[in-house]
Order: sequence, then C-alpha cells, then structure tokens
Amino acid sequence: MHYNRRMTGKPISFSDILKSFDSSMQALFDLYLSIQDSMGNKEWGELSEYYNEIFSLFPEHDQDEVQAILDRLIQIDVEDEILDYKKIWEAIKIDPNDILRFENERELFVKDIHDTFQEMAIREPETVNKFFRAYLRMQRAGPFRSELSRHGLLLTATSQFELLLLQLLQRYFSGQGVIPNEDSNIDAMEKSISDKIVKTEGRGLKIFDMLDFISKKFALSNGYSRDVLKEIFERRNVLTHRGGRADSIYRDYNKRVKVGDRLRISQNYIKSILEYFHTWGIVLSMRMWENVDDSDQKQLGRVISEITMQLIRKGRLDFCVNLLKCVHENIHFASHNTKDILMINYAICLDRMGNEKEKLKILDGVRQTPRQIIPGLEKLSNQEPFSNVIPMAANVLKGKKEYALELLERAVNTGEVTFLDLDHWVIFEYFAKDPILERIREKLESRVKIA
Repeated sequence: MHYNRRMTGKPISFSDILKSFDSSMQALFDLYLSIQDSMGNKEWGELSEYYNEIFSLFPEHDQDEVQAILDRLIQIDVEDEILDYKKIWEAIKIDPNDILRFENERELFVKDIHDTFQEMAIREPETVNKFFRAYLRMQRAGPFRSELSRHGLLLTATSQFELLLLQLLQRYFSGQGVIPNEDSNIDAMEKSISDKIVKTEGRGLKIFDMLDFISKKFALSNGYSRDVLKEIFERRNVLTHRGGRADSIYRDYNKRVKVGDRLRISQNYIKSILEYFHTWGIVLSMRMWENVDDSDQKQLGRVISEITMQLIRKGRLDFCVNLLKCVHENIHFASHNTKDILMINYAICLDRMGNEKEKLKILDGVRQTPRQIIPGLEKLSNQEPFSNVIPMAANVLKGKKEYALELLERAVNTGEVTFLDLDHWVIFEYFAKDPILERIREKLESRVKIA
C-alpha cells in the first residue's frame, strides 16, 4: 500500500472516515482539473507551435489542417486506453508504407526527403534543426508530462480507497470490541484485521480481501461492480509492476485490449475512476455507518448534505446527481426529513442542469405536509417533527417563491433555520437579494449576537 503507515492514535468515527475520504477525493479531482488546465494546455500549445514550424516549411501549408491534426491527437489523449502508434500516424496523416521497422521493435517514420534535407542543411541549418525537433514531437513516442501526472493520480486514488477500507474495517471490528479503535501503526492494524478476515495462514492482507468482506456484509446495488474496481487495481499493477503492457490477468477484466497492448491513462479514464472511487467509497461508508452505528442517524444526513453543497458550488452537477442517486438507492435513512432533504438537493442539481421534467418528478415525491399518525401505532410510524424547510425548498424550486418565503418565515420563527444555515444550504441562494430574506438574515444575526 502507498499511504502513510502512521495513524493519529485518536479514536476513529464513521463521520471522520467519510469526511476525510471525501476531502481527499475532491482534492484529487481538483488536481486532475489543474493538470489539464495548466500542464496539459501548455504541452498542447508547444506541440501546436512545433506543428506550425514543420508545416510552414512546405508550400502547401494549411493552418486548418494543422489544427485538424491537433484535434485528432487531443481526442486520442482524451479517449484512448492503449498507446497505438498506428492510430497516431493516421491522425498525423503518415502513410503506413513510410514506416521503417527495426529488429528491436522500434519504428521510424521516413520520407523521400533525404537528399533535399542534405542540401537544405548546408544552406539553412537552423531550419532543418527546427524540422527535426518538430518531427520528434509529432511522433508522440512517449507520454506527455500531463499523462505521467495522471499515472500519479491513479496510484494516489487507489491508495486512498485502500486506506478507506482499512479504516472502515478498523471501525467495524472495534465496535465489536475485537480490535482497538486507536492503533497508532497501520501495519499493526492490518495484522489485526487480517487475523479476522483472511483464512490462509501467513498471507498478507489484500485490497480485495477487505472489499469482499465488507461488500458481502453490506451489499451494494445499482451501479456497483467488483469487476470495475478490479480492472482499476489491475491497471495500476500493470503500469507499476508489469512494464505497462496488458497481460492475461488484466485482460480478464478488460476484453477491449489484447495481451501485449501498452496501456495508458487517458483523460476520460482518470476522470471516471476518480468519480467511481469517490461515489462508492462514500456509499460504502454510509452503508456500514447506518448498520453499525445508529446512535446519531441525523449526523449521517448532515455529512452527505455538506458533501453535496461543496459539489454543487464547484459545479460538479453530473457527478453530484449520480452520487445522490446511488446514495438514495443504497441507504435506508431512519429520518424521513433526511430523505426529503437528500431529494431536495438532488432536485437542486437537476434545476441547475436545466432538467425541468426530472426535477419536478423528484419534487413530487417530497413530503409537503406532516405525516398522518395512525392511533395506537405512534411508535411504529417513526414520527418526527415536521420541518417547514422541506416544503419551502420544494416550492421555491417549483417557482412558487412567495409561498416559499412564507414557509421560510415560519421555519425561522420555530427555530428550524439558523444564521449559519443561510450561507450553508444552496437553496437559500434562490432567495438572493430578496428584501424578506435580508430582513430574516438580520433577525437571525441579531440572535447570534445576543447569544
């Protein structure tokens, strides 16, 4: 494993585990975006300069064709799982007949330009040097620095997921009093957990020992796949330990490649695996939390709400919608209010994406009035105080702002909304600059000052 082998020595809670994992995965995604926005764009800019240098040496130079070549190469960088030189040559419009193959499996692009360049080298040596610098870049014989950075993101993401599973198992077994909840050394914690879940004497604890143990006890559905995770970890192993070429083990989990293909980390691939780890790490943590520690189910709802607010404000709406859908389908919240707020947040994402039809469908399932209590079955009805903020949120999302403001004032008067809530929950942005909201803000702020 690639994470720090030292722990804090403090008792670990599900809330701490979930928040820490989410923070790490959001940071990795931000780093992925930063790599593409800075390093990636710089590299493609340099390549564009080289291409214009080389094509400007020929009278039939066409700027549009240079851009078309760049677009084709960028598409390869974004999408392709393997490094296929033939596809690169086709993108650059190199004829396969102009490829010279050597015994060491190296291949070189050659053209009938030898005599011409000998003469040009005498007259214009700097021009010829520029040509060959550009030519070497055109070959894309090795990965860009941005792609190498994506390799690093893959290693870090797999390590974060391993650490998450280890912490979840530590919390699970410590709750049963089987192992301590305060191990200061990860190696010792691994040994304690391994003794409980690995049956083969002397074999070390592996990632899928932990994953299988957890997923069998706390089954996941609707999008979760062990094989998807297996492919990610096997790709990491190929790139780290097997020279980067697909072998028969890897091919068991990815039939789209052949044994011997050189694997690469495309932009699409790293984005998808970061989101997959993030989604199912959160859902798995919540699934175990609700089954192992039911002491404060409201805290479970608060944590996922905090995560959702961050994602919405970052504009990661597609990911947020998928995450909330997976949470809704796998987590059975004890609180009806928590379920409704989850769906309100789901609807906020859909609203910002412009998906009006799906948004209204979600809001139709949100409770607008207190639940009816059947006499004699009060305990079984799991009744909790009705919250005015739920119909308030639903109505403002439906465009009924005036009625929503009435409900907001009721919620303020009953103490359901605090001054901090106004800045925390995205729903209040729908009332921005409304005089009534400003009056409410001042009222709540005065309460804080008095306290």
